[in-house]
Amino acid sequence: MSDLHYVERGDPGAPTVVIVHGFMGTGADFETLIAPCVEGRHFVVIDLPGHGKSMHCLPGDRCADLAWMAGQLAAFLKALPQESVELFGYSMGGRIALYTALYFGDKIQSLTLESASPGLMDEGHRRRRRALDAERAERLRSQPLKDFLDDWYAMELFASLKKYPEFDEMMKRRLQQDGQAMARVIEEMSPGAQPDLWPELHRLTIPTRWIAGGEDAKYVDICTRAARKSGGRVQIVENAGHTVHLQSPQKIRRSWLCES
Repeated sequence: MSDLHYVERGDPGAPTVVIVHGFMGTGADFETLIAPCVEGRHFVVIDLPGHGKSMHCLPGDRCADLAWMAGQLAAFLKALPQESVELFGYSMGGRIALYTALYFGDKIQSLTLESASPGLMDEGHRRRRRALDAERAERLRSQPLKDFLDDWYAMELFASLKKYPEFDEMMKRRLQQDGQAMARVIEEMSPGAQPDLWPELHRLTIPTRWIAGGEDAKYVDICTRAARKSGGRVQIVENAGHTVHLQSPQKIRRSWLCES
């Protein structure tokens, strides 16, 4: 098995769902989502390279860009004993999951992407995003992690998240991350540095679901357009923002994972 840290929940003989978290996250972010569904499902929840208990897995000799991250996920999936899996990715993890499905998708039988984008289509937008993420990386290297986190979660993207009780526990997990590793990830995994995957969406031949929170207008638009181009389904979850799995986990469970 891969060096990536992972946790298994549920029945290994049941249909397997592999879950990929977002930037600064860990697999523990999905416990609220999956806990009621462990009967009749098998969950494999990973920590991505540079994150949580996989902090040591960033490469020393090359860039940990989208292709590299997807290669690590593909190797992990290949090593699983199950013949096929359902793949779920959130935000940055959704970008990794999408790339993996497009280029290493042999074992993936379905794809669910929450608050995830296929990338930036305009080179000017990509250039500005690379510069922004380089600036963020420098702040991560030079200031206390708590200061960066306070600024990060002050963004409009996460405006509706702070009122949820899971937010404080999530922040405690974020404070256990390594700022230097997070600096590498945010710069090398910048949406400005990844290829534009919009033209590739038509190649998705597996069932694909795009999930966005109704209060996250940017990703409602992205996911609606991406579902149309990929021939997939879109699920807009009202009264939720960018982090649907924390804010409205029951909506995801009832529509896809389980009936609870």
